[in-house]
Amino acid sequence: MGEKTHKKALKRMEIRDRRRQVSALYMRGWTQFEIAKSLSLSPTTVYSDLKAVRKEWLNKAINNYQARQAEELAKLDNLEKECWKQYHALMGKEKVTEIKRLLPSGDGGPSVMTTVERRVETQPPWERYLDKIITIIERRCRLLGINEPDRLDIGGDLAAALRELADREKAYTEQQEKGEMENDNSHGNEGNQNA
Repeated sequence: MGEKTHKKALKRMEIRDRRRQVSALYMRGWTQFEIAKSLSLSPTTVYSDLKAVRKEWLNKAINNYQARQAEELAKLDNLEKECWKQYHALMGKEKVTEIKRLLPSGDGGPSVMTTVERRVETQPPWERYLDKIITIIERRCRLLGINEPDRLDIGGDLAAALRELADREKAYTEQQEKGEMENDNSHGNEGNQNA
């Protein structure tokens, strides 16, 4: 039992090394035929290896994208929490700026500090945080593709979606070919009946 496991492990390592070589040459622009000739492999083996390598690349790309997306969503969540915290802390408070000047008293006595101008900020500080929260929500929706009506939703597994599309296309083609064959047969039978 241990020997079988050892042989299987060696075979997997051999396949992995061969696929690394095949993909390295492929990335340098070599054709499948050139790769097969150079590595003394059959073109079918090179094709199969490239198919497996492409699937691996696709899975890595999907995983990297999903990890990056999760990281960005976590950042947005933290920013939103902070904005809500600031919003609640400033809620109901208006920013008022008073400009005071030391003006001489009219009777010749000491100067008096007097408010010359009072400004109330048109947008209270807490409203800025609402704007930031809305921007964060919009960013999250864009990142998730929620408000993109033209986006094709494939459920995250691109490879499975592409396989399903290929299977549908194959079934449609077979159905079309079957329909043409039935039409040919029906025309042939009519000719036999007339003879």
